[in-house]
Amino acid sequence: GYKRTIHSIANIGSEMLVLTVLITAVLILCTPLIWWYLTLAKFSSLHKIPGPTPLPIIGNSGEVGKTTVDLLDFFMKLNKKYGSIMKIWFGPRLHLIITKPEVVEFFLNSNVHLSKSNGYDLFKPWLGDGLLVSTGSKWKTRRKMITPTFHFKILETFLETSFNKQVNVLIDVLLKEASKSDKSIEMHSIINLCSLDIICETAFGTELNAQAKCNRKYVEAGHDTTTTSICFVLYAIAQNPEVQEKVYEELLAVLGPDYRKEIHFGDIQQLKYLDIVIKEAHRLYPPVPLIERSLEEDCTIDGVTIPKDTNISIFLYGMNYSSEVYPQPEVFDPERFLPENQGIRHNFAYVPFSAGPRNCIGQKFALLELKTTIAKLLRCFEISPDPNIPPEVGMCSVLKSRNGIYMNLKIRNQ
Repeated sequence: GYKRTIHSIANIGSEMLVLTVLITAVLILCTPLIWWYLTLAKFSSLHKIPGPTPLPIIGNSGEVGKTTVDLLDFFMKLNKKYGSIMKIWFGPRLHLIITKPEVVEFFLNSNVHLSKSNGYDLFKPWLGDGLLVSTGSKWKTRRKMITPTFHFKILETFLETSFNKQVNVLIDVLLKEASKSDKSIEMHSIINLCSLDIICETAFGTELNAQAKCNRKYVEAGHDTTTTSICFVLYAIAQNPEVQEKVYEELLAVLGPDYRKEIHFGDIQQLKYLDIVIKEAHRLYPPVPLIERSLEEDCTIDGVTIPKDTNISIFLYGMNYSSEVYPQPEVFDPERFLPENQGIRHNFAYVPFSAGPRNCIGQKFALLELKTTIAKLLRCFEISPDPNIPPEVGMCSVLKSRNGIYMNLKIRNQ
């Protein structure tokens, strides 16, 4: 009897253990599903907004691909299929993808929806809780503190003391590279060192001399938006020889042939054609292809209630290639940005540096560096793309070519 009792207790214990394991397994398996369907319920007001059908838990993540090029292609295909407002699920996170200028204006001009989405959390390990990713009173205080740094008088000083000098060093590096062989030159890694020297000298008062040391390892330090901007603008100009010739003629008329001569702030203001060329290049190759926000509270757009915590992804690259916004969007046409032509578009159809309260605080700095670089480089070289190595354009924190930007540089006869 005693042994039988012990045996029975043991059997009950085993059964209870098996039952506990089964219940635990069911809970582990079911909890994510329950969470998923609760999340779907939270965003049920968006059911009429089109988008690809998500799988439970992973959403549409399996369709994205493996590279930054795949990601950009994915977004463009969906944009073409579903239109200017669509939804995508990255795991349990819902993103509304926006390419409609009127809606872009609503979010970028908002003084309520100022928080960056949690996608920017990826940058916190090396940027900290700085101006790019901070929110609320912390962001407002830092923005107010930094804004005077970009006053035009200070930028004028930067041009005279750093930009001219460092771009001349860049020209020397490129002359050396061009004289080595007839092969094309990968521009991004070289220009990135120039941008690094400029930012260290102007922001930190330190002469890094990265170009002189030719230390390409500095490129690993981060994705510089200014470098990306310069490279893609140069590439767009290289793709369009007629435009390049007109830019060159304007540079000679305003600045003369001596590319080493110091460029002044007033000179830059006279380069009207270069200005619209840069704008069109930024349309085709926006330095930042995607801007994200997280809704601070519910809002209503086009009669649809969008719940708090929805991620808003403003897809600038997609908007710039929309035929509804830009006729023949694949064509490089700087005249789109003549004053008489800009007036026919929505004001928020072109926002390469964002807009509203959280616009890019350094855009004037970046444009001044960009114009100085192009003004010197195009008077020294005639540039053309390498047809054998086209850029593999992809989307990450900035627009970037996975395989670099290769160009042929022909030294001009002075």
